[in-house]
Amino acid sequence: MEKLVERLRKRGLARSTQERYAVAVNGRSADELVSTLRRMIRDEVAAGTILTQRAASKHYLMSELGYTADQADAMLPRVGGLTVDVPEDALTENQLRNYFAIVGEHRDPIVRASMLLLPLIGLTSTELLSLKRSDVIQDGNGHLSLIVHKKKKSQRTIHLTQEAAQILATYVRGSELAPDDVLFDIESRRLNRLLNIVGEKLGFSGGRGHVLNPARLRRTYIAMELQRGRDLIDLQHHLGVQQFANVARYLKGHYLKASG
Repeated sequence: MEKLVERLRKRGLARSTQERYAVAVNGRSADELVSTLRRMIRDEVAAGTILTQRAASKHYLMSELGYTADQADAMLPRVGGLTVDVPEDALTENQLRNYFAIVGEHRDPIVRASMLLLPLIGLTSTELLSLKRSDVIQDGNGHLSLIVHKKKKSQRTIHLTQEAAQILATYVRGSELAPDDVLFDIESRRLNRLLNIVGEKLGFSGGRGHVLNPARLRRTYIAMELQRGRDLIDLQHHLGVQQFANVARYLKGHYLKASG
């Protein structure tokens, strides 16, 4: 189990979460993991429990038994029937579409790129505005990633979707930034003020709890990723979140059924 724990540790998960995932798989064989998931689905165990078990099983197969991500996904039972409880403080699909249309017209490339990326990568405003040009990395296949720094000198690498990567690449090409330059040279107060202006156009009143801000866009990102079936451990790592409960609270409905 050492490889599994090390894999989870590198993703920034809390020790209690590492232990919970290790207990979930408990050194079982691949066939036993499949049987356990099928039984849980058949018995209509709570959705959050099943998804935790599947995520832990997938990463166990990869780290301890040498499976690739695609092989693990193909072996483990797929689950369907899950809906995501989109919180009131997340943007609806229509609001998000209008948000991109409004922000995409902004003349300032720093404002435009930073605001377009917020709901696409799920970083906090502090994390986004702390990025440097050197934190943008490219692999041998041309895929872009970001090195995100947190407190206590810890960091994590997040991979970008094609849409987010295209926005970032376009911005970087036109910015002529040095490696140590701040990637988005904009004050947090100004960013929030500009978001409030966009929020008013989207119908937000601007009153307490009814404004458009980075936190609302981060929750929008989380809801969208869960709707797409994002692996929970990978999502936790991407967000820099240590506790599973902070992600699972977006799940709605108690039961899952096998699909496929």
